[in-house]
Amino acid sequence: MAGTVIETRRYFVYLPPRQRSVAIICFIPDYGHLQPLLKLADALKEAGFHIKCYIASECAPLLKRFPFESFELDAIPRQELGREMDRFFKRSSFFTSVCLYLHYLAIYPKISAGVGREALRLNEELQRQRPDVIISDAKWFVDWYAHIAQSLGVRLLINSFDGSLAYHQRPFVQTFGLTRVPEIVQTAVEKISSVSKALCSSYYRFRFFGDWLKLRSVRQTAIAEFKAAFPIRGHEAVPPEWLVFGTASLERRRLSSALQTKGATRREFPALKFHSSLPLSDDLRAWIDADIERPIVYVSFGSAVEIDGPFARAVHDGLRLLDVRVLWSLPANQRSLVSKLPVDNKIRFESFVPQPEILAIANVQCFVTQAGPHSVQEALFGATPMLCIPFFADQAYNASVVEHLGVGKKLWRRDVSVQSVSSSIRDILGGEQFRGKAKTISEELLSNEGSAAISKHVAELLKLQSRQMR
Repeated sequence: MAGTVIETRRYFVYLPPRQRSVAIICFIPDYGHLQPLLKLADALKEAGFHIKCYIASECAPLLKRFPFESFELDAIPRQELGREMDRFFKRSSFFTSVCLYLHYLAIYPKISAGVGREALRLNEELQRQRPDVIISDAKWFVDWYAHIAQSLGVRLLINSFDGSLAYHQRPFVQTFGLTRVPEIVQTAVEKISSVSKALCSSYYRFRFFGDWLKLRSVRQTAIAEFKAAFPIRGHEAVPPEWLVFGTASLERRRLSSALQTKGATRREFPALKFHSSLPLSDDLRAWIDADIERPIVYVSFGSAVEIDGPFARAVHDGLRLLDVRVLWSLPANQRSLVSKLPVDNKIRFESFVPQPEILAIANVQCFVTQAGPHSVQEALFGATPMLCIPFFADQAYNASVVEHLGVGKKLWRRDVSVQSVSSSIRDILGGEQFRGKAKTISEELLSNEGSAAISKHVAELLKLQSRQMR
């Protein structure tokens, strides 16, 4: 990168080249949406880019792993709708897919209001950083991120957070995963789903009409505050580029016969592995090392899933039937679910653990997960077979990919019971084929890890951008 020469009245001054700078922006207060962006940032940091993250304060614990600068948006808590949101997470995949508007209604206005209040400070921080490119999440706020990029006159890269080919599949497969259900049935379900989504939106607007009117006003105010803080000063809007880094290329190689791949145009990169590490606490490390004879089952359903008491009991009691030790990562706000369950010394609860490091431990031989894309990728890198219990969004698709790759099993939430949990985990622990395939895929991912490819792509993008500005 060339420096700059400035002529003064008496002599020339050479200014050294400025380090290329990347802004990572994610308004969503959810670990699963931010983690992939942090992996990408970790790869770019390794390649010499300066990184600054603009995130919800709820996600601040994730930055313990990184030396990144950050700007935290003041607490943007989720607006819970009591029993309705609780019911939302208990229902079927069909229900959660057609009623995602309830999820939007409960969360989006609150987040947008927080961003609107913080917009001026956000702009000041971005002006101070002077990023060369912005990389953002893909959920709900893409138009806001694009507005920021246009205001600053820089390119926007959008991370397709599922990291898979789910975005290019028909709606039935996106909702339920890879399937042998006849096409006529898939088409019928898709038509019913389309009508149901419209009815669901109308129903919840009517049911929470007063809230809806208030939230609509909140959203409009937030947008006005945001646009006032980020004026457009003659910069032309440049279409954002969508990136897919994760299992997409793996799916294309191994599952092309079961997937629709023709016409998938988003730029794909291999899955990324963290370059940085976060050490385990001494206490947790001592617990893991205390018994190397029995396998460890790691349990985590992520930060977005709200499990209920009966579900927690079924998983807990199913695990107690097995001769294993259990490490269960359960957010602090859900710990009351297990407070009345029988105490078992072989089951350890933690509010937060460094998941990539846990899944890389040889004695962790099964991962019970909701099958979020980030969790699946970390398990694949760690060669850890999975029991996937999907809840919503792309999780059923990811769970079906895990099954088709032969690295785990899928258990529908409606089928969760003490017996189904224990028998499924017993099959995984006793099945050499699961461990063998997980190891093979882990080696494949490690040999094709995508850090160099994404770093090269961003560097070339900035070179092109620099030439066009001359």
